Amino acid sequence: MRLTSDQALELSKGFRGLAIVVGDYRYREWEHISRSQRQAIENWEWSLLNAAGDIITLAVGKVIDETKVALAKLNGSTADARSAVKKLTAVKGVINVATAAVALAGAIISGNTVAIVATLGGLVDATVDATKEKDA
Repeated sequence: MRLTSDQALELSKGFRGLAIVVGDYRYREWEHISRSQRQAIENWEWSLLNAAGDIITLAVGKVIDETKVALAKLNGSTADARSAVKKLTAVKGVINVATAAVALAGAIISGNTVAIVATLGGLVDATVDATKEKDA
């Protein structure tokens, strides 16, 4: 399927929302994380914000094979990641989720269906793993 302007906007909002909660985490845990961890999180926050903008600019017209990747699944994965980051206290989990989300955004922008499927799985795994670390 071809992404419509509305679909690209929806995906972009998801990645922007994730960037915001990653940034919120950085401020919430400021006193509990090192300077280098704060910098790493800020870098991923900016990467997610840039990806959100790139999706709007470049994703319209990119082909995603709907038999392999449903738009609802893409949106659901970013929503799950946002929810997880809001609850996390472990910096490693936040960085892993942000890293996986940036990879997914890049795959969406490229239109590479194989990469989208792989990185979508990576984001789901990072989110689940981060949540498990929190609960452990």
